Amino acid sequence: MKMKIKNLLLSFLLVGLVVAVGSGCTPPHEDDGPAAAPYADMKVTVEGGKIRGTETENKDVVVFKGIPYAAAPIGDLRFKSPQPVVPWENELDCSLWGSCALQNTPNTAGGIWTAEFQPDLNPEHYRNGEIFSEDCLYLNVWSSYKTYENKPVLVYIHGGAYNTGGSSAEIFDGANIARHDVVYVSINYRLGYLGFMATKNLKAENDGAGNYGILDQIAALKWVKNNINVFGGDPENVTVMGQSAGAGSLTGLISSPKADGLFKNAVTLSEEPYSGTWQTIDERMAKINGSFASSSVEDLRKLSADSFKGMDISPSGPCIDGEIITGSYKSSVKKRTVNSVNLMCGNVAYDDNRHISIFTDFYSTGEFTVTENMLGQHNALAKDRNNLRDGTETFVYLFEREVPLATTGSNQAMGPQHSYELYYFTGNFSTVSGREWTETDYELGEKMLAYLVNFCKNCNPNGEDMTEWTANAGNYHYMNFADAAQSKLLDADKAQAVSKKFGL
Repeated sequence: MKMKIKNLLLSFLLVGLVVAVGSGCTPPHEDDGPAAAPYADMKVTVEGGKIRGTETENKDVVVFKGIPYAAAPIGDLRFKSPQPVVPWENELDCSLWGSCALQNTPNTAGGIWTAEFQPDLNPEHYRNGEIFSEDCLYLNVWSSYKTYENKPVLVYIHGGAYNTGGSSAEIFDGANIARHDVVYVSINYRLGYLGFMATKNLKAENDGAGNYGILDQIAALKWVKNNINVFGGDPENVTVMGQSAGAGSLTGLISSPKADGLFKNAVTLSEEPYSGTWQTIDERMAKINGSFASSSVEDLRKLSADSFKGMDISPSGPCIDGEIITGSYKSSVKKRTVNSVNLMCGNVAYDDNRHISIFTDFYSTGEFTVTENMLGQHNALAKDRNNLRDGTETFVYLFEREVPLATTGSNQAMGPQHSYELYYFTGNFSTVSGREWTETDYELGEKMLAYLVNFCKNCNPNGEDMTEWTANAGNYHYMNFADAAQSKLLDADKAQAVSKKFGL
C-alpha cells in the first residue's frame, strides 16, 4: 500500500508548471551545475546554534523536528510576546518532536477528527519526554535532497479551535510535499488561556494580550524569513496554509500589519469565508474566568502551568486589539487594508454536519443549503478581493469526495467532513483509523497535491494537462473536488441572494 501511494505521488514530478502573470511569483530555478544541498549531511546552523536532522522513511527527504523558534514562554515570559530564542552550545538533536502546546490529552475514541489529526501521543517521540508543555514554541522542517536552492516554502498552521492540536499529528507530516521540491514547515503555538487570554491587567502591559498565539505564528514566520535558506528554501516565496482554526489564524495574519511581507500566498481550508466575527479585546476579557480576570500579572505568572491546562476560550482566535489585529477579516478586506497575498480557499460539503455548530447556526437559513451559503460567501470574498486591485488572485474550491469510513472509535461519520480535504492536499492517506482508501482517492489526491504544489511555486494552481482552475473575481467560479477535479460555476442568483442576506 505504501509503495502504491509513493508511486502515485512521485508521478507528479512529471507535471508541468505555469507562471501566474502579475502575481509576483517566479518558479524555482536549478543551478547551472550540481551542487550539494547545504543540509546534505543533515546538519545546519540556524538562529540559536547547530542542529542535526534525520532521514525520513523514504530516504529522499530530511526532517528537522523540534527546532526552537523563540524562547520558552514560561516564568516571566508567560503572557508576553515571543522573545528571541536562547542559544544552545552543543549540536541539537532534531530527530524528535518539540512539545505541543499545553492542553488536555485528546480523546481519539470518537468524533470526526480521528487519531491521525491528533498529536503524536507517544512521549518517547518527544525530546523532553513531554507531549504537552507550556514550553512549546517549536517548528519542524522537511526538505528534499534536490540540488537547486530557492525552493518555495509552505508553512502549516494546525487547527483545533485554538485550544487543542499540535504539529506532530500524522496528517501534518510534510514528507510528501517536500518530495515535490517545496520546503515544508509546521509549527506549534500557544493555545487556550495561555495563547489567547486577555485581562485588564494584561492589556495594560500592551504586549500582545488576547493574541499571544498569533504573535507566536508571526515569530515563526520571521524565523522562516531569516533561516529557511539553509534548508534550500526561498524566503521571498512563502505560502502559509491552515485548516479550521489554523485557517482562522491565517486570516488574522492576512489582516495583521505585523505580518505584512512575511508571505505571499495563503491557503485556508475548512474555515468560514470571512472567519466569523472576531471579538474585540474588551469582549475577550469578558470571557475570562473571574479568578484569572482579577489576578495581577505577577500572580498569573506564578501559577503552575497545570492551572491553565484545559482552560479553553470559546469563541477564541484573533482578537481585535487595534495593533496586532486592527479589524475583522471582512472589514479589513473591504477597507483594502489586508496584506497583499494570493488566496486559495474553500470548504467541505459536510461542514454543516460536524461537531462545531457555528457553521450550521450561521448558514442554515432554510433559504439555501449550507454549501450554497458557503460558496456564495466565498464568491463575495473573491469579489471584494478583486477590488483590491493589487494583482493577486483568488481560487475557490468545494470538496465533496465521500471519504472512506474510519473503523476505529465511535461516531465516525462518512463523507466529506470538516478538514478531510487535508488527506488529499497533503497526500497523507493515513490508515491508523482503518480507512480503506481506493484508487479514486489516490488519483484525486495526486491532482489536489499537484494544485497545491503549483500554487506554492507559481502563485497559481494550474499546470500542464490539468483541469483549469479558473480564478474567482466575484464571477462564481470554483473547483469541485469529488471523484475527480471539475471546474464549476455557482448559481449566480443563489450567490447574489446569499450576499444580500448576509450584507456582503
